[in-house]
Amino acid sequence: MSHLYGKRKDIKNIVVDDWQYVMSNEYMRRASEKGFEKFTEIGKNAWSTLNKSKSLREDIKVFMLTHSDTQPGEFGSSPVVKIKTIGKLLDDKINPAGLFSILLYTDVNKKENGQMEYRFVTNNDGNYPAKSPMDMFKDLYIPNDLAFVAKSIDEYYG
Repeated sequence: MSHLYGKRKDIKNIVVDDWQYVMSNEYMRRASEKGFEKFTEIGKNAWSTLNKSKSLREDIKVFMLTHSDTQPGEFGSSPVVKIKTIGKLLDDKINPAGLFSILLYTDVNKKENGQMEYRFVTNNDGNYPAKSPMDMFKDLYIPNDLAFVAKSIDEYYG
């Protein structure tokens, strides 16, 4: 990553596709290991990956793509949608969603003509706990297009 500090000024975006499989792949590589320590190490490595962007140049945007997970709500409440992780350490102690100021979810909308429209949810729509700074996006639903998102971020922070 040292080339991102000065030599490669042309790199403005990094896409990790996908973060959930970074964890899953480590979990499967270590599946035969006994003991609880491996889960702690997997959680720590996943947390480190999420936090790496804080040490990069300010002009680099890091897009962490991952899967979502829907869990039943407690005591009959609505289901809870969250970032899918491996193990309770990240869920209970870190809550990965809390590390981001922008958290978009993919929504699939069936249009009147039967076509499927893939879009991002920019703020909580009652189904997805998305979030973004106020007025970063004009609409609750935007195109599922990272170039559009990157441009919106650049315009917002100007």
